[in-house]
Amino acid sequence: MFSLESCENLNDPGKIKFKNSVLFNLTTGNSKQKIYIYNTYPVNYSFEDPPPFINYDKFIAENAKIKIINENSEYSNFELVQEDTIFTKRYYTNASELIIRPNQKYSIEVESNGQVIRGSTITIGSFEILSVEKVAGSSYNISWDKCPGTMFYQLNIIYFFKDSIIYGGTRILATLSRNDNYIITTDTLFNVNYLSKIVSIDSKSDSMYITVGAYDLNTYKYFFEGIDKLNIENAYGYIGSSTVKSVKIIFKK
Repeated sequence: MFSLESCENLNDPGKIKFKNSVLFNLTTGNSKQKIYIYNTYPVNYSFEDPPPFINYDKFIAENAKIKIINENSEYSNFELVQEDTIFTKRYYTNASELIIRPNQKYSIEVESNGQVIRGSTITIGSFEILSVEKVAGSSYNISWDKCPGTMFYQLNIIYFFKDSIIYGGTRILATLSRNDNYIITTDTLFNVNYLSKIVSIDSKSDSMYITVGAYDLNTYKYFFEGIDKLNIENAYGYIGSSTVKSVKIIFKK
């Protein structure tokens, strides 16, 4: 969803203060949590060919030990997983074993590269998608209620439609999709109890998948203000929280 990076002090490019960069966004209600843990390198470090951006595994801290602590409970069952669709690995919790709750304090402890990293955050609240109403033509107004503790929202629309394409020299009817993203910051929301966004989709669409993500102040500061260390000790990165809701709409033809 966002660009991820490990940062250092560019005024002293030959030295790094921390050996790790940890990016952890706790998503409330999700059956699986994911965490990125990277090795950090000085900007004058010399990589061999091929360039490191082709081999992302060079940056992954593969032997990290991770704990999530909430009140008197502790969770440490993380698994390093290779994604099929991207060229990197990330740590995942096992599905349904840990459900992050809204408005709760969580602490994290990571052991990696001989360093112990600690941080904590209070998760944001919850919300619901209220309605999807046709406005005119192929435009729809999507509404959701306000999520407590949110600094910005991301609205993602994937809509599906059938169209003819050339495949293997033959014209066929295929199901295609398009993806639109919108960022809505709280400084545009004023004192309202719900939010809405009018979107336009392809007139041939037969369905669309709507996802609304609400993100906290820590996530905003890290990705939009470029602050490279938030709510975390002994590492670059941040610990933040989000709540994500989705709905699928099927259009009658």
